[in-house]
Amino acid sequence: SNGVADVLTRRTNGLLEPLTNVNGRIATYSVMSNAIYDIPAARMFGPVQPYVGVGVGYGWLNLSGVHGNGYGTFDLPENNTYTASDSVNFGTAGAFAYQGLIGASLPLSLHGLKLGVEYRFFGTTRADVPVTRVALGNNTVNGVIPSSLAHNDFNARDNVFMLSLRYDFNPR
Repeated sequence: SNGVADVLTRRTNGLLEPLTNVNGRIATYSVMSNAIYDIPAARMFGPVQPYVGVGVGYGWLNLSGVHGNGYGTFDLPENNTYTASDSVNFGTAGAFAYQGLIGASLPLSLHGLKLGVEYRFFGTTRADVPVTRVALGNNTVNGVIPSSLAHNDFNARDNVFMLSLRYDFNPR
């Protein structure tokens, strides 16, 4: 979970423009399957056990608390359009997720307990996140406030450093 301070959206003119008054948090939830390889390096590093790994799975990008203000063009009936300042709110979508990791663990005095340090890179392919735009103010057109629902592609990339305590139930 991270705070969001900046969002760029592609406008009808094709340019990426920032939203104003951006606020909210993005959270990514995932289910991963990892393969981890313990590097056989007992002579080189003593009791320290280095390892590398990769993972694949599925991640959900939750941007439902993220919002900001922009300027949009709304399609109206009979091929008319309406352009105004708008409020932009984002939703949730899922995508294929992947990760790579590298770390090392050190056995502690309690049999099976290990102290670990690890770096992980986590990413997702593009998720098709719903985006709702609603015209600001009390401007109504044909009795309704102009709004639109679209989908924007988002992907997550995250770098994580972890310090951990791990217990092996079947230690060697």
